[in-house]
Amino acid sequence: MTNLPTVTVTIEIPRWSFVKYALTEQGGHVEFISPLPCPFNYGFVAGLIGGDDLPLDAIVLGSRIQRASETTVPVRAIVRFTDSGDVDDKLVCSGTELSRMHLLSLQVGFRVYVLMKRLVNWSRGKRGRTHYGGVVQDADSIQNTIAT
Repeated sequence: MTNLPTVTVTIEIPRWSFVKYALTEQGGHVEFISPLPCPFNYGFVAGLIGGDDLPLDAIVLGSRIQRASETTVPVRAIVRFTDSGDVDDKLVCSGTELSRMHLLSLQVGFRVYVLMKRLVNWSRGKRGRTHYGGVVQDADSIQNTIAT
């Protein structure tokens, strides 16, 4: 893919962290502690709003990045995700092309994440479908997700 869009991602959860931390303008708070570590750097893109009316989520592949750090990286794909009935897609960002191993780790990681997220949603009384819809790599889908 040529002419990849780039975004600046603020990291909330460093790779291999067990703590789901939500950054806010006031600092942040722990949302939950996972029984399994997050296999990716996980954060958000300020200024872009996702389908859940929160800043658009983003995954940054590669080595661990410190929480609250910002990194500017190309968008390579989108993870299609639904959380309690809300569209909650995630940008997949990486300085290198996505390998088969990257795609497999996204697939496995998000299948496990769905199970944990359903449990968290159930415990919080949130209803609605929580579902992993696959990884999309086409340029039009990426551009449309960033533009909305």
